[in-house]
Amino acid sequence: MNPRTLLAASGISPEHVVSALTAIDIEEIVIRPAPSWLVKLWGKAVSAMTLRTTVYVRADLLEAAPSLLGPLIVHELVHAQQWARLGGFRFLWEYLAGYFGGRLTGLSHQEAYRAIPIEVEAREIANQLQGPVGPL
Repeated sequence: MNPRTLLAASGISPEHVVSALTAIDIEEIVIRPAPSWLVKLWGKAVSAMTLRTTVYVRADLLEAAPSLLGPLIVHELVHAQQWARLGGFRFLWEYLAGYFGGRLTGLSHQEAYRAIPIEVEAREIANQLQGPVGPL
């Protein structure tokens, strides 16, 4: 699936997103349904995951109203930009260090996830690009 098409269908300007996320070529990003084994690994709380230029989204969300999917796609495109900026090893290191650092300070799983600096940055940029959304 093409992110530009999904953004446009959701009412989010693809051009606005592209102009802000200059480290990636949106045409190289692929959105795919997450395989069932990955969804089982995630549990119900995770909606999507970005690995370099591929965004894996729960299949039920890909069938949801575009207005619900658009904000998630923007958030995941920010992660694709982070992958491009940091490189794979550093992205994964910072992500996991942020999460486990939060857990070691006593944060719950959800609190630690929400406090990961890469996630905070993705939420802030996504909010600027398409307005506030619920928890991602």
